[in-house]
Amino acid sequence: MAQAVMKFEKPILKLSKRFLGIAEAFEKTNPNLKILLVQAGIPLSLREYLAYALVIAAGTFVLPFIALIPIAGKIFGFEARTMLILLLLCAFMGWFQFVYFTLYPQLLVTKRAKEIDKDLLFALRHLLIKIRSGISLFESMRGISQGGYGLVSEEFRRIVSEINAGKGEVAVLEEAAYRNTSVYFRRALWQIASSMRAGADIGSTLTNIVNTLSAEQKISIRKYGSELSPLALGYMMITIIIPTLGISIMIVLSQLMSSLQIGKPVFYIVYGMVVVCQYFIIGVIKTRRPAIDV
Repeated sequence: MAQAVMKFEKPILKLSKRFLGIAEAFEKTNPNLKILLVQAGIPLSLREYLAYALVIAAGTFVLPFIALIPIAGKIFGFEARTMLILLLLCAFMGWFQFVYFTLYPQLLVTKRAKEIDKDLLFALRHLLIKIRSGISLFESMRGISQGGYGLVSEEFRRIVSEINAGKGEVAVLEEAAYRNTSVYFRRALWQIASSMRAGADIGSTLTNIVNTLSAEQKISIRKYGSELSPLALGYMMITIIIPTLGISIMIVLSQLMSSLQIGKPVFYIVYGMVVVCQYFIIGVIKTRRPAIDV
């Protein structure tokens, strides 16, 4: 499995051990986080991860508060109201950091699932061809692990390694399905494991899996295509038509009303809003794009 994107500093990990008792109180409020940590490849238990998050959140609260006290005092005065506002602001920053840590494994899982789905269909077709050619399932999976299918190959490398270590193929496939982030990959592994338990033809099972996945990807592509038209219309309205008409109307009104003056700041504001809207819409289009390679 690929290493987690998040890096854990050893001094903070050592300090977080003192927060394990406090972290225990947060375990019940994050019941799904435990499996997300496994799927994201984060090598910490739920309590250790929450303790680490608490240390980071506490540092985000305390350190800026201490650093900003003299600055805020010099600008606004050392009044109780100023200190209270600063305290609340830093407390919000610490809370936001903790929430970010609790959501970060889900972001990793979603990103990893998209990377797996991108190469999954090609890998399964490769596996089907090998099985139909009379090659054993283990050797076929070994071939996929060396086939350059990105994270799919990494998953099969781990599966092959665990089978070589002496574990049963069915048990390894079921464990891989449990820790995996892709719904399609998880479904494929479960169906292959179920076929092996029942003694059914794995080739027929893989054929059904490939056909189903291919059909679902075609549906997702058509759905994405149907979503592009309203998104493109909204993009044109927000970034082209509305700014152009708005500036034109303001220019006309400025000629009719001497009190209304349009200077460079107005154009800078409009330009900044257009850039932000473009960035937002492009991000929406990118996130809606199906995780399919071509």
